[in-house]
Parts: sequence; structure tokens; C-alpha cells
Amino acid sequence: MSRDYPDQLEADFQQFYNLDIAEVPRARAARLLAQLPSESRVFRTMRPELNWGWQETLLNKMWYDLELLVWSKTEDATKKHPRYKPMPYVPDFLKLNAKESREYEAHDLDDIKSILTKPRV
Repeated sequence: MSRDYPDQLEADFQQFYNLDIAEVPRARAARLLAQLPSESRVFRTMRPELNWGWQETLLNKMWYDLELLVWSKTEDATKKHPRYKPMPYVPDFLKLNAKESREYEAHDLDDIKSILTKPRV
């Protein structure tokens, strides 16, 4: 960590422990590093998804719902193929690979009927 994120680590030790990391023995620094909170600079740099807590996620959802509500009162919303429907904002670190996240199979109505009529074991 001290090699990859020296500035963040120094700032975190100063903020959370009021210590100069250069004066802390390595073994103690390692123990203190493991106890840094998730809102520390080091962990947020390593894992950008930690930058979004439940407040940011909820605010993002509320903003999208508000945009959708306002858009639903427009003439574009009444069209069969609307052109300006708002899209939700999803940060890059929350986007999943579509192939990896797929756990569903596409079926038409006949497939579903045949699956449902099979004897259950």
C-alpha cells in the first residue's frame, strides 16, 4: 500500500490516527492499515464503488424517478416509440458485464407452456 498509494495512506494515518506514517514501525502500521474505515482514501482509491454509499444510491434513484415523472407528462411519453425517455445514470464501477450477469434464458410462450405442462418430480 505504501508503494501504490503513499499520499492516500499518509493522509489517512494523519486524519484517523493523528500519526506520521514515516515514524510508525512497519508492523504497527500494517495493523493500523487493516483497521482503517471503508471511507478512508486508500480504500476508496482501491475500490471506487465505496465512494457511493446508500445516500448517493438513493439520491441517484430519486433523481431518475423525478426525471421520469416529469417526462411522463410530455407529449413524447404518449408516443409508441418515445425518443427522449430519461435513462438512469449508472457509474462505470457499478456496471456489470452483461454476459457475466445473465442468469436468465429467453423463452417464447410455447416454450413456457411446455415447461409448465411437464410432470413435476
